[in-house]
Amino acid sequence: MNLVLLDFDGTITKKDTLFDFTRFSVGNIKFTLGIAVLFIPMVLNKIGLLSAQNTKEICLTLFFKNICAMTLTNSAINM
Repeated sequence: MNLVLLDFDGTITKKDTLFDFTRFSVGNIKFTLGIAVLFIPMVLNKIGLLSAQNTKEICLTLFFKNICAMTLTNSAINM
């Protein structure tokens, strides 16, 4: 059995690792295109009009909506 710990909000690491995990999981090209799509939600988050939680939900939906849990688990294990 493998134990995978992901820290998307900086609780056990010194930084938020959501983008690192996402880039590793979807690849550089899809990640870069996705960040372009997420530009507006990220700006709204920075100016306080969109919460960090909602911004992360938008990000996760954009990148992982049609990916099965096993694929995500395998990505995490292989990091």
